[in-house]
Amino acid sequence: MKPSQKSLNLSVIIDPKSGFCFGVIYAIQMAEEVLDSGAPLYCLGDIVHNDEEVKRLKKKGLRIIDHQELHRLRNVKVLIRAHGEPPDTYQIAYKNHIELLDASCPVVLKLQDQVRNDHLKQWPLYIYGKPKHPEVIGLLGQVDGAAVVFEDVDELDVTQMPPKIRLYSQTTKSIA
Repeated sequence: MKPSQKSLNLSVIIDPKSGFCFGVIYAIQMAEEVLDSGAPLYCLGDIVHNDEEVKRLKKKGLRIIDHQELHRLRNVKVLIRAHGEPPDTYQIAYKNHIELLDASCPVVLKLQDQVRNDHLKQWPLYIYGKPKHPEVIGLLGQVDGAAVVFEDVDELDVTQMPPKIRLYSQTTKSIA
């Protein structure tokens, strides 16, 4: 028989270093500033992978949209979350007179720049990450999809790989 949590007399201590990364904190602060002013604000995807925080910001008026909805919007403010976006997102916003509040994480922007530069140098590019993750989609957008994305080395046929590659990683993946 499993004891209940009450009978265990547990004490929870939250590590003071835990929480959101600085890129997410910055995005949330940007959103709150606009929402506190009473202005409408859209966010391209969930601002953070945390349901409670997303729910809190929605109560303040944040409207979560996807890329299809972005195409239909005109003359509004849209927040780019810390994951970054591919270049075509910025082109759509310009065409539709959308004011972008870009909260892309500086680490992600630097990674996008490195991927783009290596693509221009014609390096074979490999990205370790989740293919459908917004950050990886943003990276692929920098190189028109010209990279191999994988989540596990077993997905790769190493006998067919070029002798030298540029390997990048989704920033939220473990170094190990």
